[in-house]
Amino acid sequence: MTILYVNTGSSANAGNGDTLRTAFTKINSNFLAVINSLTNITTAAGPTGSGGPTGPTGNVGSTGPTGEASTVPGPTGPTGDIGPTGPAGAGSDLTSISTDGAGLGFSLTGGPITSSGTVTLNVPSTATLATSLYGDGLSTSSLGFRIIPQNIQSENYTLTANDSGKHILHPITNSTTCTYSIPNSYTVDYPIGTSITFVNRSTQTAYIEVLNYNPAPNNELILAGDGTTGTRTLAQYGVATAVKIEPTNWIISGTGLT
Repeated sequence: MTILYVNTGSSANAGNGDTLRTAFTKINSNFLAVINSLTNITTAAGPTGSGGPTGPTGNVGSTGPTGEASTVPGPTGPTGDIGPTGPAGAGSDLTSISTDGAGLGFSLTGGPITSSGTVTLNVPSTATLATSLYGDGLSTSSLGFRIIPQNIQSENYTLTANDSGKHILHPITNSTTCTYSIPNSYTVDYPIGTSITFVNRSTQTAYIEVLNYNPAPNNELILAGDGTTGTRTLAQYGVATAVKIEPTNWIISGTGLT
């Protein structure tokens, strides 16, 4: 605040100081300023006192509900010791046990099975084995060939189921043309994926066709590369392979094929 000072003059009764009214007005103003200053004073907070002693422990609350069982399995226990070996079983008679895992038709006969027993292995004939191994040309579960078996045909020939996977040879000794006909799917239902190869060693042309079925749908022989259909011509030294790709359609490709 600004203090108002009373002018007391240059000396007593000099007549050049404040009048009484002016002097007391300044005094009143100074007192009023002091009062206002005291009213606006903000008291600062004192320091926080020390905490009181800890109160007594409360009573224990009631037990909560049981939690749900865990879905995580516990660790596996250690493996137990191996038990003692059981007694040997009694021998049994072996009379008609077959081992047909590959359709070979093997059978074991004899008995009983002991350390001194006799077992006889009956092996089927070569023809039976061949049928079991190579199938009938229509099965997709037979073992199949390790080679491409040859079927020599010197005249017109309609293929059979047994020609599946083989090659048909027009031999060098033949001096006439031949037509090799693949049966339609209604006559011989070759599985899709069946392949048959044709080889022409003769100086004469070999023709390859797929026989149609009446009524439709037609059975088609499609030339690979251009998609045309119909009977194909195989020149001397030509080799062509036909593959069944659809229920009634074959595709053929090779060298010397038109």
